[in-house]
Amino acid sequence: GGMEGDGDGTARGDSKPIYQMSSEPVKTGEEEDECLFCEFAQLFEFESATWKGRGKGNLRINRNLKDHRARLVMKGHNGLHLLLNANLWDGINFSKMEGTTHGLTFACVNHVRPSGQAKKEEAEKEEGKELTTYAVRFREKNAGEQLASFIECTKDCLAELKRENKKEEAGEGEAIPTEAAAAQEQV
Repeated sequence: GGMEGDGDGTARGDSKPIYQMSSEPVKTGEEEDECLFCEFAQLFEFESATWKGRGKGNLRINRNLKDHRARLVMKGHNGLHLLLNANLWDGINFSKMEGTTHGLTFACVNHVRPSGQAKKEEAEKEEGKELTTYAVRFREKNAGEQLASFIECTKDCLAELKRENKKEEAGEGEAIPTEAAAAQEQV
């Protein structure tokens, strides 16, 4: 038994495809961002006293065109799975990753939400999430240039963040929250 057809996914006499693709553009959440840095890297998370690989993909520093807030965004190699979404904040510190010449470690709040019913409890716990230590390791080829470019870009973003916060203190604009304040906003 089964449906008779000509092997192309359509039933005989029916010219409509079985699957209909949406013609609407996919929203990524980055529509109002400009990309300041983009390099292929591997992401690690420090968990249970060891580094755990979280995936490979393009690590980007994006800055919002309206409020100039900058964030680290990393999607898996296929571009579909979000691995890292973390605000650059005034207290963020990048250090050389031990054991390699082409990696950096940093602490941040990763705002990537677990998906699915099985991870509902995990998502609820994340609302009060504290800083977690991450590392990125770039390809060995041109690693020095990649690290220098990444550090320079983050310094520029953090300098702009400080200028914006000074404007707020002087009553000239809206403050960009620190990462701790941003974590509180998530609740």
